[in-house]
Amino acid sequence: MSSEVTAHTHADVLDHPISRWRQWSVTGIVLLFVVVSWADKSILGIVAQPVMKELGLTAAQFGFLASSFSFLFSITALLGGIIADRFALRWVLFTLAILWSLTALPVLITASFGALLVSRIALGAAEGPATPVAHAFTYTWFPNNQRGFPSAVLTSGASIAKIALGPVLALIVAGFGWRAGFATLGLIGVLWCCAWLVVGRPGPFGAGSEQAQGPLTDQEPVAVSRIPLTRVAMTGTFIGLMVAYFVQYSLVMVVLTWLPSYFSQVWGLSTVQSGSLLGLPSITGMAGVLLMGAVTDRMLRRGVTSRRARGVLGGVVVLVGGIALLLIPFSPRPAFGLVLLLIGYGFSSALQAICNPAIAEIVPAGQRGSALGLLVAIGSLGGVFAPWLTGAILDAADSAAAGYGNAFQVFGAMLVLGGALCWWLVNPERDAARLANSGYPK
Repeated sequence: MSSEVTAHTHADVLDHPISRWRQWSVTGIVLLFVVVSWADKSILGIVAQPVMKELGLTAAQFGFLASSFSFLFSITALLGGIIADRFALRWVLFTLAILWSLTALPVLITASFGALLVSRIALGAAEGPATPVAHAFTYTWFPNNQRGFPSAVLTSGASIAKIALGPVLALIVAGFGWRAGFATLGLIGVLWCCAWLVVGRPGPFGAGSEQAQGPLTDQEPVAVSRIPLTRVAMTGTFIGLMVAYFVQYSLVMVVLTWLPSYFSQVWGLSTVQSGSLLGLPSITGMAGVLLMGAVTDRMLRRGVTSRRARGVLGGVVVLVGGIALLLIPFSPRPAFGLVLLLIGYGFSSALQAICNPAIAEIVPAGQRGSALGLLVAIGSLGGVFAPWLTGAILDAADSAAAGYGNAFQVFGAMLVLGGALCWWLVNPERDAARLANSGYPK
């Protein structure tokens, strides 16, 4: 296979071919950035039982601690996206990684509920812009009809963090205590920054490039420099994806926070065993994301509309995921319930492969950071209430098994609603044309 690809654009092709090695080496280092980000999110679930025991926390209190990650996450996601529109994406990513590496310090200085609370709030603030900036940077190396699979690769970083790093962190926590898990992640973040200084460079599809907007139709694009974010937020594409993202992200945060405890309380497993099994939903999630990215790119290259490839198909996978979660309490055995959870998580996670490319499709290249930041800012608000709500449901239930079953049904119903709205509202071609007519001309 040739080591080079020709990137097609509205105008036809680039003046020079792009090295596949360069495209994917940069994507690979950004993937590591995402992996570290999600490992930082996952660590609290791994240390849940030892932390609750040492600090004497109830399930609701621990859920509040987990929810604190999202207190500033949404605000900084939006602010970081706006900043990313105005500064070099390379240095924004570097700064974020340095900041979240430093958030482990409060826990290492004094192990208390207050230190953990400060650490999680600071971590959420530092990681808020991570996803939109990572995707916006990666899209500088790919045109529109090739962004689905790279987007899926980045999204799979969440699964890789749980599959690869989850068991390692569980062993570290079991052997050296829960504080060691936080210290390990801080060190990994610093090492990533060193590698980024060597590899991280933007590609030819960034702001200011004639090739920035991938092919949407056979027509020439309308040249606009900026579109009011309020107009972007009022499009059907944004609303449909935002609601679906909100409910799917809620499920992600519940799994990150409570799944190890589910294995421990309902199945009677140890901390190491529970931490190792945290990666199970991530296997189906990663498979769903990568398959969705490859399928949507293939559909777009064959001329299928983005409405069908990203809107309808995205809605279908979220709907199927929600139905699977609704069936969990009716499972005759716990193993069957776990299978349904894997199906629900895997199908709904596939949505992440289309959210970012679809939003990037409807805005100018110079606004990808802020538009994606707005999506994450609103969509990730689910992380504020979902872990706490799950803890409250568990405290109110007669048994742990009943409590987890009730929680899965609540989030299953939310996924069904989100999938239906995604199917109904998302239409990138329509909204890209409308926004182009409402932007500020170049």
